[in-house]
Amino acid sequence: MRLRVFVHPNSKVEKVERRDGYVEVWIREPARKGKANKRLVEIVAEHFGVRRSKVRIVEGFTSREKVLEVELEK
Repeated sequence: MRLRVFVHPNSKVEKVERRDGYVEVWIREPARKGKANKRLVEIVAEHFGVRRSKVRIVEGFTSREKVLEVELEK
């Protein structure tokens, strides 16, 4: 499954909200040295109940707007 994601780094809280057509994720990590991307993958994996290895960033490595691929486990 592919997800359009909008990320809010440096947030005071961490949460995931599904919107119409995309997912919005707030994370505490700063957008430096890949820290925000790493935490984003962890949060999305937790949210969907899959291992981190099943989530990867496909587009938008340096942008707040990203496309993630999530391999749902059966």
